[in-house]
Amino acid sequence: LTPDLFDFAPRYFDTIPATAPGAGFSGLRLRHPLNTPDVLDEVLVVQGASYFRAIGQAMVYGLSARAVALGTGGAGPEEFPRFTHLRLHPARDGTVRLEAVIDSPS
Repeated sequence: LTPDLFDFAPRYFDTIPATAPGAGFSGLRLRHPLNTPDVLDEVLVVQGASYFRAIGQAMVYGLSARAVALGTGGAGPEEFPRFTHLRLHPARDGTVRLEAVIDSPS
């Protein structure tokens, strides 16, 4: 991946690397001026294996949720499928569409 895809804030990085081998994305964050026109609120975060959280107007984040959890509370092992692909469609008519593929051994 090219470092041009990322924001290397000087307060966190002394130098910007020429390449970013092994770098990737662990999720996405959608920001929108939901409550006031001059502040970009985090409206939706999809992060890590299958965690997500979202807010509406005049709300604050609470707990994150999992997209799917299998075998919880049973005798067998628990399984937490992970997001393997995310597709974000361009906003249209004030809405955003996100598709996700969730995969696991079962």
